[in-house]
Amino acid sequence: MSDTSDSDSSGGFWDGVEEFGEGALHYAEEGAQDVADVAEDTPGVGAVISVGETVYHGGAAIYDGATGDWQGAADNSAHMSEDAINVATGGVTGMVEGVYDVGNAVTGGDDSTSAHGAIMDATNAAGNWLGDEAYDLTHSDGSQ
Repeated sequence: MSDTSDSDSSGGFWDGVEEFGEGALHYAEEGAQDVADVAEDTPGVGAVISVGETVYHGGAAIYDGATGDWQGAADNSAHMSEDAINVATGGVTGMVEGVYDVGNAVTGGDDSTSAHGAIMDATNAAGNWLGDEAYDLTHSDGSQ
């Protein structure tokens, strides 16, 4: 395929492979025998990659917010959180996300149906609900 844009399924497939690989390398550090040889030469590589991604996405979120790109800021904030959770769980969440993304790509999904897309949809729905509840709480006199 010559077109490897972010919205096609091949991009989702490779995103899934990358996420799975990062999680597997991090998990190998904790003793997974099937990838222990790779981690033995480079201990902590999965954690270093995830921390690097966390820092990158945090900085990108700040930049996007400062330049008025609110969707970009939200997207990078979600990526930052995913990377931080991956470090905290020893790579397990990265592997789960990677398996989900590979399955999504194999079944013809794209970025909107990827694990990151599902996380963005869930956080957006939670934010909308919280906003509605806060509005209702502050406007309880019936004036809307």
